[in-house]
Amino acid sequence: MPDYQYEALPNTTNSLYPTRLVTLCPGEREDALECHIKFVQINSNGPQIEYEALSYCWGDRKDFAKLNVMGENTTGDISLHKNLYDALIGLRNPTSERTLWVDAISINQNDTHEKNVQVRAMHNIYRAASNVIIWLGTPGPQSSKWNPKKAFLTVEEYFRLSQEKPAMAPWPRGTWYRFKRNFYGIASFPGTDCIREILACPWFRRIWIIQEVSCSKKATITCDDGSRIDFGRFITALRFATTKNLFQITIHVQIQNSGKYRENVSSWTAATQMDAIRNRASSSSDRLLDYLNRFLGSQCSEPLDRIFALYGISELPHERCLATAFKDGNLRPDYGKTLDELYMAAAKTSMNSGNLDILSRPIVKSHALSRLPTWTPDWTLGSSTATLGSLAATGKYHASGSSVAVPIFTREGQCKLQGIIVSTIDSMGVPPYGFDNIRNVSLRNLLLICGQSIEWALQFAEWESMYYGSSCKYSLSDELFSDVYLSIVRATRRSYETQWFEPSLRTVEKISDQEMLDFFRRGHEVLLALASVQSEKSLRNYWKLLVKVLKHSQWGKWRGIFASGIHDDQIITERSIFASGAGHFGVCPIDAAVGDKIAILKGSRVPLILRETVSGDRNFTLIGDAYLHGIMQGEAFDENACVSITLE
Repeated sequence: MPDYQYEALPNTTNSLYPTRLVTLCPGEREDALECHIKFVQINSNGPQIEYEALSYCWGDRKDFAKLNVMGENTTGDISLHKNLYDALIGLRNPTSERTLWVDAISINQNDTHEKNVQVRAMHNIYRAASNVIIWLGTPGPQSSKWNPKKAFLTVEEYFRLSQEKPAMAPWPRGTWYRFKRNFYGIASFPGTDCIREILACPWFRRIWIIQEVSCSKKATITCDDGSRIDFGRFITALRFATTKNLFQITIHVQIQNSGKYRENVSSWTAATQMDAIRNRASSSSDRLLDYLNRFLGSQCSEPLDRIFALYGISELPHERCLATAFKDGNLRPDYGKTLDELYMAAAKTSMNSGNLDILSRPIVKSHALSRLPTWTPDWTLGSSTATLGSLAATGKYHASGSSVAVPIFTREGQCKLQGIIVSTIDSMGVPPYGFDNIRNVSLRNLLLICGQSIEWALQFAEWESMYYGSSCKYSLSDELFSDVYLSIVRATRRSYETQWFEPSLRTVEKISDQEMLDFFRRGHEVLLALASVQSEKSLRNYWKLLVKVLKHSQWGKWRGIFASGIHDDQIITERSIFASGAGHFGVCPIDAAVGDKIAILKGSRVPLILRETVSGDRNFTLIGDAYLHGIMQGEAFDENACVSITLE
């Protein structure tokens, strides 16, 4: 049969949104898949007929199946991704028709103009649907614990508890308390591992689901075995279970599992954010940058969708700030735009607000898009499992006080700002050790973190002796150096946890600040003595140093520090400690180098690392953000001393 030929949709008006609905013909699972396509008009009062909208993950683009389509005037086949084909087979009724809106079928994917118009109207399409079906698909062969029915039964038990015992105190963790929870029948239900498998589904990491769920009146999670549960009920139950210590997003928080852990927590926080938007809950901010950061771990096959997928949310009545950003930056979905054009427009819109948080990123040198200026983030890098790592995103720093940026953009792609040069990087920490000869990934990560952490501490002790001699206090804050080093480590970790963690969500046991401080002070005494007698570094030497440190502390404290720093394996490959010419210490992107400038720009919450270009004359490329202990609350900033600084 020939390919299906789409007929053009009528023009969209201010109140009417024409689209196509898909009516699945009844049939058994083994029958051929057939459907009818019809035009409908959607307006503020709803659609002409009732329908459901499908939210799913496209899946492998190399695996296709044929769908027979019968239109009003034409008939033909449409090639569907296998995941969508399986979803339609699973959703088809055996004896009656079922009407759906499905993006891959309802939109002519080969017509750019129609695609632009339909994508701009998708929030109305999902909002008008009687139900949004969240199809999670079928997991891969590695998912041995996949059992949606058991998972949803456990979630329902959590929901029951949330209604019957909303004020119950959080349960302590540990083997004895797990026994007591089982004895009283209020936790450790048999489906907890199955819930984690649900959260591991690719659907939770897809960027288009943000508007599909956020704009819905009702949403239902549906699995391949027919199990289903209301999305809001699912979130309410798990939020209650996590805050009451009845359920953890992952079983064990271990260094070797940090990648899988981040992935699961990313799915969970994305789901809770969508539920908050859907229920019109107030958020800390609705800026474009906050949304981009909030869903940085979400994935998309089309890089333009990193921004376009947020358009539907901007059309919600309570998202005025986001709507202003889309309007002022002309960011409405338009697939005729180039990627660098769109990303630069988004960056300009963010910076024109007077806030430079968009410059606070750990690695900006490794742009996949070489045409982008360094002041424009490459959002295509956000589809990996990497965290944001933004120091400014923590909201804890005010290096430039209450100053406001007034950027000037040139046709040459430059951004002119005002600021001061605080200091110059005088020394950098050693690059990370890879232990590439060790094939066991878990062991290699463990050795990498232990070795690099000790190397940082040794380097810090060496700088202490070099810059301060017999003095035992840091010049900017009059603190002990062990306390300064701890503050630097904690500030860095906090920047990486900002992306994934809600303040009320405790998914790991945190070691107290005082316990960590005591540990660092004891370890610092040993490392300071060893700094002057360092020999050639080797794996054996790292373990000798580690054992000596552990003798001066408790193993539980050392393990606790690692357990509360699940991003350490990423931090040490993206960050490095540094010392400035004035003897001040901090952490910066690993791409920084000796001679780079440390600047504070008007409107920036944190210092920035800049590298002077060959043209000089205060022209720089941006390397990334930095933490410099003692100047993070405006201590070194003088607005009257600001000069013009140009970023290229």
